[in-house]
Amino acid sequence: MDLSKAPNLNYLWCGLLVEELIRQGVAGFVLSPGSRSAPLTVSVARNERAKYWVHYDERGAAFFALGLAKATGKPAVLICTSGSAVANYWPAVVEAAMSNIPLILLTADRPPELVDCGANQAIDQTDIFGNYPRWRTALPCPTAECPATYVLTTADQAWHRSQHPQAGPVHVNVPLREPLDPKQDDSLTEAVLKSLVAWSATDAPYTRYDAGTSEVPHGWAPPLLERMTSARNKLLIVGRLHGEEEHAAVRKLATLPGWTIYADITSGLYGPSAPAGLIQDMEHFLQNDAAQPDLVLHLGGAYTSKRLLTQMADWNAPYIHVSASEQRLDPNHQVTQHLTVGMASFCQWLLDNAPKTSVSTTTASGTDESPIVEQEWSERAIAHQLGSLLPEDSLLFAGNSMPIRLVERFCRPERDGIHVVANRGASGIDGNIATALGMAAGSKRVTTALLGDLTTLHDLNSLALHKAVDSPLVFIVLNNDGGGIFHHLPIARAGEPCFEPCFATPHGMDFSGAAQQFGLDYAAPDDRDSFRESYREALATGRATVIEIKTPRFPGQGDTIPDLRSQENVAEVPLEALRPIALAGDPKNPPLLLIHGFMGNVNDWEQVAQACSATHHVLGINLPGHSPDWAEVALADFDMQRTARDLMVHLDALGIASCSLLGYSMGGRFALYLATQYPERFTRVILESASPGLDTVEKQHARQAQDGALAEQLGTMDAGSDAYREFLEAWYDLPLFESLRRHPELRTALIQRRVAENDPPRLGKGLGPLGTGKQPNLWPALATYATPTLLLVGELDRKYRLIAEDMCAACPAMAMETFADCGHIAHLEKPEAFLTTVRGFLAHR
Repeated sequence: MDLSKAPNLNYLWCGLLVEELIRQGVAGFVLSPGSRSAPLTVSVARNERAKYWVHYDERGAAFFALGLAKATGKPAVLICTSGSAVANYWPAVVEAAMSNIPLILLTADRPPELVDCGANQAIDQTDIFGNYPRWRTALPCPTAECPATYVLTTADQAWHRSQHPQAGPVHVNVPLREPLDPKQDDSLTEAVLKSLVAWSATDAPYTRYDAGTSEVPHGWAPPLLERMTSARNKLLIVGRLHGEEEHAAVRKLATLPGWTIYADITSGLYGPSAPAGLIQDMEHFLQNDAAQPDLVLHLGGAYTSKRLLTQMADWNAPYIHVSASEQRLDPNHQVTQHLTVGMASFCQWLLDNAPKTSVSTTTASGTDESPIVEQEWSERAIAHQLGSLLPEDSLLFAGNSMPIRLVERFCRPERDGIHVVANRGASGIDGNIATALGMAAGSKRVTTALLGDLTTLHDLNSLALHKAVDSPLVFIVLNNDGGGIFHHLPIARAGEPCFEPCFATPHGMDFSGAAQQFGLDYAAPDDRDSFRESYREALATGRATVIEIKTPRFPGQGDTIPDLRSQENVAEVPLEALRPIALAGDPKNPPLLLIHGFMGNVNDWEQVAQACSATHHVLGINLPGHSPDWAEVALADFDMQRTARDLMVHLDALGIASCSLLGYSMGGRFALYLATQYPERFTRVILESASPGLDTVEKQHARQAQDGALAEQLGTMDAGSDAYREFLEAWYDLPLFESLRRHPELRTALIQRRVAENDPPRLGKGLGPLGTGKQPNLWPALATYATPTLLLVGELDRKYRLIAEDMCAACPAMAMETFADCGHIAHLEKPEAFLTTVRGFLAHR
C-alpha cells in the first residue's frame, strides 16, 4: 500500500482497514452509498485488489454478503453509512450468527460529540446488534495520538474472530469526523507513518493467528469408540456442512457399513453417488418401528425435517453432536455429548478406528418414495422435477417457508456436485434473493433459486444485483397468492375470520412487471412440459430469468385426482349386503352411520351405538367380506367406488339425505372416501386411526402385493380353525396393536370374537374392494374438503398420529384428538374418554 496517496488521517485509517482485510483474504466488499462512509467506500474503490459490489439497500447488501461468504467460506465485508442504514443489517447479522457465516461489518458513525444530541443520522450504533456478533469494537475517531498499527491489529482481530472459535458476524464501528472527502491536509506526519514502514514494504498481514488444533482429543477416543462399536441401530444425522473439505470428509465417512443415514437436503450427500444407507423417504422410514436407534451421531449444523425432530423427542438414545462450532443445536435437549472438533479430523479418526464390520438391524428406505404422481402439476411436482433438471456442479438455493420443505421432501438431485443451500439459521424470508445472488457471485456456478411469492416480494429490489453475477441465474417463483405455509399451521384450523387477510395475506400480483423492471427474462409455464422447456431455455440463453409458477395456495389443491364418481360399471340394484342396519336410537333423530375396521363387523359398535342413542338414530354396515351376507357375492367385481355407490342408493331408499359418519381404520378410510366424494351427504365426520391412503402409484402397487399375500394366507384357513387363531395371535402382536398387551383380557376377548364370527377366506377377498393398496389417493382432495371432521388417534399409535397431524396440516376443516396411553383401538382401550369425545363433537353445531 502506498501510504503517500492517503490525503488525510481519515483516509489513512480507512485505507489500512481495507488493505489489511484484503491481505487476510476476505471474499470481497459489499458497499451501500452514504456520506459518512465515504472514506471507507473510496478506499475500497481505489484499491486495485479489492473486489466489491454496490447495492443501495443495506438489508439486501447484507444478505448478498452473507451469500458471498457462504459460497467462498471466507469473510465478506459490509460497509455502510451511519444511522438506520446500520439497523438494516440486523436480519443478516442474526442469520450469520445462527448459521456460523463469517461477516465483517464496518459501519461508519458520527463522532461521539454528535451522538445523543439530536444530530442528523446519528444513533447509538456500538451495541446495536446485541449479543449476536462474535466480537464487536468501536474505533476512536482517527487521531495521530493513537498508533496506526492499532488499526491493523483491529482488522486482524476482526478477521480472526469472524472465524474462530466459532464463525459468525463481527462488528467494527468506525466513527469519522470531517473531512469526509479526500481533502489533502497536513495530518499525516512522519511520526504517524513511521510505524507502518515495515508493514507497507510487504503484502503480508500485520498479525497472523494460529487457528489452534482440530484434532480429536485423546481422552475422548476410547469411550466414544466403544459406544459406537456396541450400538446396533446407529443413526447418522448429517446437517448443513460448510465448505468442500467438510463435504468430502462426511461423504467418505458415510460409506462406513452399519449406519442408517439421514442427510439434510443441504448436506451435499444426495445424487447418484449417495451412500447406500441414505434414507430417501423420511415419512416411510419413521413409520418403521425398527427405526428407533440406540445411538445418534449428528454431524454439522441443524437439519430441516420437523418430522425427524418431533420423532427424536420420543427416542431415548445417546446423542453425540460433532461440530467445529461450540453452538448448542439441541432444540429437544437430548444431546448427551458435544464434540467441538474439526469435521475432517473427526471423520478421518472414525474411519481409521471404526471396526471393519458392523451390524445394524435398521433398514433404510433405499428408493425414492416421494409422494409424486408423475402427471401432477403442483408446487411439489416442481421441486421433484428440479432433481432431474439441475445441471451438474450447479447451485440450488431453497427459499424459506414452503420451498425448503418442498425441496427437502421431494427434490432428489440426479447428478453429483449439486449444492443445495438455504438460510436456515433464523429461517427468515428476508434477503433470500440477495443471498442467492451473493452465492452465485461467490461460487460462479449456475444458480437456481426456488422461492415463494411473499419471499420474492420481501426482497424484490435485490433483483437489481443480478447484473453483478456472470453465471446463469434462474428464479423460480411459486406464486400461490399468499403465505401457503400458514395453511399447515394450527391457526388455519382455528376458524379465525382474520386468517385470510392477516396470515395468508393475498396480494393479487404477478412478477412479469418486476422481471421487466429489473431487466430479467420472464416465463410463466402452465404445465410440466412447458416448465421443463422454460427452465432449459433459461440455462441455454445464460440470461437471468424469472419463471413464475401460479398454483393454488391450499395444500394439495391443484393436484390431479381421478373422477371417482363415474357411473360406469355400477349395478342398478345395490347389493343387499350393504344395506345399513339400525343399531339404536329413535329414527326421528339425526342419523349416524358407523363403519367398522378390518376383521370387525357391525357388532363392534354396540357400546358406541348405545352411548349415542339418546341423540341419534344409529346405523351400521358390514363391509365387503365381513358378514355371512357377503357369502354369495363375487367380491372380485367390487371396488371402493361401487361400494360407495351402492351404499348411497341404500341411504336414498331409507330417506336419509344427510347423516354423520364415524369410521375406524379400514372403515375410517372408506368414511373419508364417502365424505370427499359425496360432501353434500355428510354433516360431520369422525375418523379413528384412518388415513387418506397412499400417495404414489409405487406405494399403492407395493401395498396391493402385501394385501394379495395376506388374502392368499387367509384363503388357506378354515373358520374357527387353530390356524386362524394362531394367525390372530400373531396379528394382534403386530406393533400397531402393541398397546393391547396392557389389556390382556380385552385382547383375549377380541381374538375369541374374531375366531367365532369371521370366515377367513371371505375376509381375505374383502381386501380387494377396500384394501389400502386399492384405495384412491385422497390427499389432494383434502385441499378443498370442508366437512367438519375430527381425527381420533391413540397417543401410542405413532404411525397414525403422524398421519393425522399431516391431515390436519393439509385441511383446515380437520381437528385432532389424541387419547393418552392407548394405541390403534382407542374406542376399546379408552371407551369412556372416546365416547365423551364423540358425543361432544356430534353435539356441536
